[in-house]
Amino acid sequence: MDRVLDTVQEQGLLSEERFIEGFVRTRQARFGPARLRHDLSRRGVSEDRIDAALKSAGCDEYAAAHALWLKRFKSPPPDARAWARQARFLAARGFSHDVIRRVLKAR
Repeated sequence: MDRVLDTVQEQGLLSEERFIEGFVRTRQARFGPARLRHDLSRRGVSEDRIDAALKSAGCDEYAAAHALWLKRFKSPPPDARAWARQARFLAARGFSHDVIRRVLKAR
């Protein structure tokens, strides 16, 4: 089995870099950098490779959080309880507290 995996990897059919790039690309619209970092590290990806992938993806964290917020809530929070609920929603998806505040204050 190890020989087969080595051969496949040598032929370029199995690549950790391609996996990481595809993982970030397909999830960056729904999740923030903290969540992507956590999910990749759970899969055994090194911190250096995670940093490189997130940097090369160049995603705009605010734009992604704002688009996700609009899709889910569509209206500004009317009170503190709703504000906290919306903030928890964005935080659970890995967006930073600064970005969450900017998204919810802009509304």
